[in-house]
Amino acid sequence: MTPSSHNTTFYTMKRVAIGLILFLLAHLGGNARAQVSGGPKVGINFPSHYVKETERTVRAKNLHLIGFHAGGELLVQLPVVGMEFELDALFTRKGYRYSMVLPDVVEKVEPDITATTAAQTSRITQELYYLEFPIKINYSLGLAGTGLFAGVGPTIGVGLFGWTRADREKSVAIGWGDGADEYKRYDFSLGAHLGVRVAGVQLSGYFDWGFVNISNRASVTRSNYNGGISLAYLFQ
Repeated sequence: MTPSSHNTTFYTMKRVAIGLILFLLAHLGGNARAQVSGGPKVGINFPSHYVKETERTVRAKNLHLIGFHAGGELLVQLPVVGMEFELDALFTRKGYRYSMVLPDVVEKVEPDITATTAAQTSRITQELYYLEFPIKINYSLGLAGTGLFAGVGPTIGVGLFGWTRADREKSVAIGWGDGADEYKRYDFSLGAHLGVRVAGVQLSGYFDWGFVNISNRASVTRSNYNGGISLAYLFQ
């Protein structure tokens, strides 16, 4: 994805998110019967990356990183039967961990002598910390008074900081920007969640798939995906 196409994609996605928020505000302003609640939200998540490289051939085993998220939730229950808007602001640990098998290296020691270094396995961990703003449109199922709900919607992420660490090597800070070794700061994903809400306590599971190639290298495609479990307590 070229820088111009990346910018077009991000601004299109941002307009979608702003449109959802404006739609919510219009319904709040036009109907006083909407119920608003909010409170703290925490959870664990299991992020990773979808990675495709064309410069070299490596064998990699992708391993999920254990992350977390913490922040707050605002829930707006509309007078339309079953309809809800859920808006969050979360500090989230994302990234990936994988073991990579590098190919054999053949070096010429003498004109007629070569030395072969056997394939080696390297374990790499990368941690990315984002400020994220998930926006979900929920439908409350309300089956037998259980408070079940399901929802879909976008998430806008802003990269804050991060680092990369390989086996037996020091951590290297991750830069955000347009450089070849930097990541694009802004991310966008679409996701779905399913949960239950009882007496203000909300438990949900979710999955988000990133639509932005955060790499600036022309030969690399890299995007976030993430799933996890959240626990919130909502005050009326």
